[in-house]
Amino acid sequence: MKVILLQNVEKIGKEGEVKEVADGFARNFLIPKKLAVLATPKELEKLRKIKELEEQRKMKEEERLKELAKEIDGLTLEINEKADEQGTLYGSVDKKTIAALLAEKGFKIDEEKIKLFSHIKKTGEQEVEIELLPQLKAKIKLNIKADV
Repeated sequence: MKVILLQNVEKIGKEGEVKEVADGFARNFLIPKKLAVLATPKELEKLRKIKELEEQRKMKEEERLKELAKEIDGLTLEINEKADEQGTLYGSVDKKTIAALLAEKGFKIDEEKIKLFSHIKKTGEQEVEIELLPQLKAKIKLNIKADV
């Protein structure tokens, strides 16, 4: 029996996939638990439309992220942090701090997208990479100054 999975089902498939399963498994488990529906022409058409809308949404999001990358690429952010005479910060600059500075400038970027291998603990210029998509990256500069 052909079914359309409504959720990910372990060892069967992922949401939105059309799978051939045993009749009893579909009737007694998948359909009653709302994990799948029968793959009727009407349901297959509905699935096609949903996938089409999802593809359009992904394309719009990708375009938005490309525009965002153009806007922030090369941006320089000024940060004043307390530091000693050697330029070592008493605290550190982390992803959360960078995300907050970007938000102040009007760029809402999730902390996980900021690629920082360790907290920044020195004054000076630092380059930070922001990975908006796996194939779309932007670089910003942080100018960290000692706040006396």
